[in-house]
Amino acid sequence: MRCIRSLLVLSLVLGAAPASAVTIDACGNWFVPPGETADLVADLDCPVATSIQLGRGARLRLNGHRLEGEPGGIAVFAGQARSSIEGPGTIAGWSIGVYLVRRGSRAKLEDIVFEDNGAAVTGSHDEATRVDATDLVVRDGVHGILAHTLVGERVRMTGNLGPAIDVRSLRGTDITVTGSGASELPWAIRVHNARVDGLEVTDNARVGLLASGGVSLRRSNILRNDSSGEGVDIAARRKPILRAPSTCGLSRDLDTGLPFGICLND
Repeated sequence: MRCIRSLLVLSLVLGAAPASAVTIDACGNWFVPPGETADLVADLDCPVATSIQLGRGARLRLNGHRLEGEPGGIAVFAGQARSSIEGPGTIAGWSIGVYLVRRGSRAKLEDIVFEDNGAAVTGSHDEATRVDATDLVVRDGVHGILAHTLVGERVRMTGNLGPAIDVRSLRGTDITVTGSGASELPWAIRVHNARVDGLEVTDNARVGLLASGGVSLRRSNILRNDSSGEGVDIAARRKPILRAPSTCGLSRDLDTGLPFGICLND
């Protein structure tokens, strides 16, 4: 009987959700130790002097709450490899929502709304920063995601004044960018290379997709972009590959200025 009770206790312990090492219930500067978990347990509206720093392998759970800041502030520093932020939840009003601080920084983002930020996620093209994004919404801000690599699944970006995506490498499925790019920077998405199944880039004020390397798209629509210019949907240095069923309005070779002959109006 004692053995049975011991087994029951052990099963309850093993089956319980892991407790968080850090409970975030107020504005301020928080550090989540490497490999540990922090739980946001209340909606917060914070001044500039607030941030959450994630150690290597640390995890932040938003638990359905809203983490709101103001211009000049950075909500989360992802300064080490393989940190993660899990929703549901909202990060809003900051100059930067998530900052990839160091070379090799890698952030996993899931089920988050970024709203009205100067930049949702910022890293570097040249320092191997990577964002793995699932069920992400980025809306009504200035810039979207800047990093070396973006791997996205079910990513929605709408109403951002600047570029929605600015990365060296873009991969993924079901990525949508619409109503963006009204600033002076002449693209909604800029990449070196892209391989996406289900890319929807429509109704952006600037060039829909600007690429300096190879582009391969499947089940994609790049239409009605560059409304403030000549209506260019795809501008690239190499002829993009569009696999059926895919559609684009107008393409442009960046070197010759001529269309590639792959879009409806070429």
